[in-house]
Amino acid sequence: CAAAIATATITINQAPTITVNSPTICTGATATLTAAGGTTYSWNTGSTNNPITVTPTVTTSYTVSGTDASGCTNTAIATVTVNPLPIITVNSPTICSGGTATLTAAGGTTYSWNTGSTNNPLSFTPTVTTSYTVTGTDASGCSNTVVATVTVDSSQSAAFNYSGSTFCQSGTNPTPTITGSAGGTFTSSPAGLTINASTGTITLSSSTLGSYNVTYTITGTCSGSTTATVTISNAPVATFSYAGPYCQSGSNPSPTFTGAGSAGTFSSTAGLVFVSASSGEIDLAASTAGTYTVTNTIAASGGCAAAIANASIKINPSQNALFNYSGSTFCQSGTNPTPTIIGAPGGIFTASPAGLSINASTGTITLSSSSLGTFTVTYTTTGACLGSTTATVTISNAPVATFSYAGPYCQNGTDPSPIFSSGGTAGVFSSTPGLVFVNANSGEIDLSASTAGAYTVTNTIAAIGGCPASSSTDLVQIIAIPILTVTSDSICQGQTASLYASGASSYQWSTGDVTPGISVSPSTNTTYSVTGSNSGCISTAICNVIVSPVPIPIVSANVTITFGSSTLLFVSGGTNYLWTPSVGLSCTNCPNPIASPLITTTYCVKVINGGICRDSAFVTVTVNEIKCDDIFVPNAFSPNGDDMNELECILGSCIAKMEFAIFDRWGEKVFESTDPANCWDGMYRGKPMNTAGFVYYLKATLITGEKISKKGNINLIR
Repeated sequence: CAAAIATATITINQAPTITVNSPTICTGATATLTAAGGTTYSWNTGSTNNPITVTPTVTTSYTVSGTDASGCTNTAIATVTVNPLPIITVNSPTICSGGTATLTAAGGTTYSWNTGSTNNPLSFTPTVTTSYTVTGTDASGCSNTVVATVTVDSSQSAAFNYSGSTFCQSGTNPTPTITGSAGGTFTSSPAGLTINASTGTITLSSSTLGSYNVTYTITGTCSGSTTATVTISNAPVATFSYAGPYCQSGSNPSPTFTGAGSAGTFSSTAGLVFVSASSGEIDLAASTAGTYTVTNTIAASGGCAAAIANASIKINPSQNALFNYSGSTFCQSGTNPTPTIIGAPGGIFTASPAGLSINASTGTITLSSSSLGTFTVTYTTTGACLGSTTATVTISNAPVATFSYAGPYCQNGTDPSPIFSSGGTAGVFSSTPGLVFVNANSGEIDLSASTAGAYTVTNTIAAIGGCPASSSTDLVQIIAIPILTVTSDSICQGQTASLYASGASSYQWSTGDVTPGISVSPSTNTTYSVTGSNSGCISTAICNVIVSPVPIPIVSANVTITFGSSTLLFVSGGTNYLWTPSVGLSCTNCPNPIASPLITTTYCVKVINGGICRDSAFVTVTVNEIKCDDIFVPNAFSPNGDDMNELECILGSCIAKMEFAIFDRWGEKVFESTDPANCWDGMYRGKPMNTAGFVYYLKATLITGEKISKKGNINLIR
C-alpha cells in the first residue's frame, strides 16, 4: 500500500495577563477587589463575581483566575492590608459649679469633638454633669471614638436673698433667706451698714442712709460667693406751706418745704388750678378767688409709710380796670375824647410813647397839643390787687386831597400817576365816563384802555378819625394816536410805485418825504415806513414794494413740418406761459407744447414772471401740403396660395381713420377693419370661404379732413 499523508493546523493562544488591585483598610472596614484582563473570573473565595467585596480582620491574600475569550486562563494575587484601629484615651475630670474643665485626648494624630471643635486639649464650663465624645484619627487614617464625662459638683452654693431691696430706717430689721450652703459669712460695702456676719440680719436704725452691696461667702472644696444690693431710706416728710394771700393777677406761687419736706402729688379743694400737680405751683389767673386747702401726698415706698401734709392758701380777686374810648383814631382838629371807665374808678391814666397830652385822672386827650402818631394808653387801679388795661389811640391830621396830572397824554404813552402837592394823599379816584384807571386807589390811568377825550378826575378821601372828608379835581386830556392806513404796491423792474398814507395830520416817510403820497422806483423788493402825527401823538406803519424782474423770452426757431406730422416747441425765461392760438397745440400753458398744425401757423407765447411782468415771442410752424391719391378698393382677389393677389386691401396714402366692412350675399358680415394695413384673407370663423360675390362698405377721413364714403362688389376667386 502507498504512504498516506494528512495536514492539520494547530493554533497556540497566549495566556491572558490578569491584574487585580491590593487595597489597604482599617479593622472592620470593607475592601473592593477588581480584576482585569479576562472575560470571566473565579476567586479562591468561590465567587465568580467581579468586582468582589471582602472584610478581613487581618492582612489577607486573595487569588483570582481570569479566562479570556479564547478560553486561556491565568492567575493573579491581591493582598488586602488591614491596619488596626488606634486606641484613643481622654480624661474625665470633676469640677465645682461654675468651674472650667480641660479635656485632653491621646492616641491619635487629629481629633474631632462632638461640639464641632478640632482642638486638643479643649475647655468646657458645663452647669451640670455632661458627657463629650471625641474621635481620634492616626497616621494611617484609621479612627476610633471615646467618651469623656465632666462631673459638676453642685453640693455647695452661696445663693441667698432678702425680701426686698429697699428698707425704711424706721422699719423691721430684715434677715436674708439662704438657699445655698449654710455656714458662710456676710460682709457689706461701703461702710455704714450694720449687718450680722453669720445671719445677714441688718439693723436698720443704726445703719446709715444709702445703698450697699451685701456679699455671702462659703468655703470648702467648691468655695463661692453671691452679692445682693440693699438700700436704706428715710421716712418721707410732706410738710409745706404757701406765703399768701395772692392776687389773681400776681405771679404763680410754688410751695415752701420745711423739716426735710419734699413734693409728692398736690391736690386741692375745688376751684384752685395747679400749673403742675407734681411741683405744687398754682395757676392764679386760672383759679377762682377764695380760700383753699392744699394737700401734699407722698406715697409709701421702701418699707416707709405714706406721708400727707395740708396747707391753706387764699387768692384775692384782681380789680377790674376796663375802659374804652369812642374810637381808636382822632383828628388833631377834632373834639377832645374822654374814655368810659367800666371797671373800678379812681385809677391813673398814663400814655407811651411821649407826645400824647392826657389827663391822668379822667383820661381826656387834648388833641390840638398832642403829636401825630399812635400811642398806648394804660389805666391802672389802686388797692391791694391792682388791675390794668391798655388801649391804642392814633392822632391823625386832616386829610389833603390836592393832586394834578402832567398831561396831555397820548393813548400809547406810559400810564401816568397823579402828582400830590401841599401834603396831598391818595383816596379813591373817579372820573367822568371814558377814562379807565389801572388802580382807583393810586390814581394811575390806563391810557390804552381809555377813550381819547378830556376828563375831570376827582380824588376823594373819606372822613376818618373825626376829620371830615376831603376831595380835589383836575382835568386830564387823552389824545388819540393816529390810525395809519398805507398802501403797498407791486411793480416790474424799471417801473414806478405810488404809495399813499392816511389817518394823520402830518407824515414823515423813511425816504425823507413829508407828503401823504410818494412815488418810488426801487430795483429790488423794498420796505418803506411812514410816521403819522396828531397833536404830538405818533404812530408808524410800513408798506412793501414788490419788484419783479421783466422776463426775457427765449423761444424755439421757426420750423417746417410735413402735413400730418408734429414738432416740439419750447420757451424759457419766465415762470408762467400762455400760447395762442391753441389750434394744433398739446398744451397752452406749458413751456414745451407739441405743435401739430394742419396749416402753416404763427404761435404767440406770452412769458410771465412773478405774475405781473410779461413779454411775448413768436414762432412760425410751416406745413408742407401733401398730395393724396384716390382711395381704391379692388373688386376681386384670389386667396389660393400662389402669392399673387392673396389679400383684399384698401389702397390710399392719406387715410387718417376708416370703417371698412364686407358682407356675403345673405347680408352676414364676414370681415371688418379700421386699419388700412389690416386686409381680408378670405377666411371667416377660421375657415376659407368658397368662390362667391361680396358687398363692401367704406367710410374714411383723410388727413386733410376730407370725408369719403364708398360701396361696391368684391369677387373672391379660388
